[in-house]
Amino acid sequence: MIGLASTAPAYSLAVTVGLLADEAGGHAAGIMLLAVVPMLLVALAYRELNAHEPDAGTTFAWVARAFGPRTGWLGGWAVVVSSLFVMASLAQVAAQYLFLLVGADGLADSRVAQLVAGLVWIGLLTWLCSRGITTTAATQTALLLIELVLLVVFAGKALWEVLIVGHPGSTTPDATWLDPFGAGMGATWTGLLLAVFLYWGWDSSFSVNEETAAPRRGPAVAALVAIGILVVILVGATVAVIAWGGIERTAALGDEDVLAAFAQEVLGGQGGNLLLLCVLSSAVAGTQTTIVPMVRTVLSMGAHGAMPAPLARVEKDSGSPAVATWVIGGISAALFVAFLMSSENALADSVEATALGICAYYGLTCAAVPAYFRGHLSGRRNLLFRVVVPIGGAACMIALLIGSVTSLLEGESKVFGIATPVLFAAGAFAAGLVLMATQRRGAYFTSR
Repeated sequence: MIGLASTAPAYSLAVTVGLLADEAGGHAAGIMLLAVVPMLLVALAYRELNAHEPDAGTTFAWVARAFGPRTGWLGGWAVVVSSLFVMASLAQVAAQYLFLLVGADGLADSRVAQLVAGLVWIGLLTWLCSRGITTTAATQTALLLIELVLLVVFAGKALWEVLIVGHPGSTTPDATWLDPFGAGMGATWTGLLLAVFLYWGWDSSFSVNEETAAPRRGPAVAALVAIGILVVILVGATVAVIAWGGIERTAALGDEDVLAAFAQEVLGGQGGNLLLLCVLSSAVAGTQTTIVPMVRTVLSMGAHGAMPAPLARVEKDSGSPAVATWVIGGISAALFVAFLMSSENALADSVEATALGICAYYGLTCAAVPAYFRGHLSGRRNLLFRVVVPIGGAACMIALLIGSVTSLLEGESKVFGIATPVLFAAGAFAAGLVLMATQRRGAYFTSR
């Protein structure tokens, strides 16, 4: 549940399918299918490392053992920063959809109202996370079931109308839509950057490895099952949306919310409210589960002496890292305010800055596998899963990182002549170097 909820499938689909359709038409479904390949490579790399060392710090702990404490510290920082960036967009979306759901459309467009409601959401969800993993998991189960049921109903009804009843203006899907290269390599590349972001979040399953009954095996099973379910949901919903709206009409929506645009047409008068509830549930669930990996990474860094020791404190009654949770909640709130006040395109900029961090720490984790297991790479099985698979994953992530930066540098959202997302990411990296320098005398650095 945590792995699935972290991907926020309804929210991600709502704001991405229009862009994918604009780039690749019906082939957006094929691109969505292709995007699962690098995700599986990365997930298998995580599985290999977790089976040997189930540490809640994941990237931080594994990369440190493979490449040394400084690289490990920066890897952990990349996980934290990526999650902090996406918190800004999720909190803003949760605020907007809450206002839209209650009919306060004017407040949904107000920066001040978004700021207040977003901070309330962050505070509430931080409090829920501070109560322990049991409360978090129960909340995620409820929110995710609402989201998935409504998505399935929406997609199923749309496909029924298109394929069986016949809907004017729709486009009948065919097998060629599953060809990711049908719209040309340029469209495939751009679409792949968008689609890979949709799958991000399954690694939250590994962040709670120390809190499971089977820490070496359970998180890997959960992550792979989550990715499998996501393939069905994302590809199926993409086909349904494009088929219902038609390729041209869907593409014309661009970065607008395609679910809201077609909701009443597909589900009737109350359909709009149902889909608003679906995306709201997705954004809220995503916000809560984004806190989980951040906190566990910081907890691990504190326990290893790479962060202040109080961050490693765990409450006896709940088993919750409450101190780290509230610290992360406070930083998330501050960064949310900074994004909203400094950028006219806060939502898009925070998502794009997140993508840079994702590619960086996924690629670094994959690259760590052969180094982590050096001396234990003989045999077909080890050669495949400890060399070939992780190197393939690292290569994919490096290519995506380069492609993302190149695309962003050519974009229009800039501050001081520098692409805003790149500036945010560079600033976060610089802040990490400064923070790491303040910890250099700690046991984590001096004992290795």
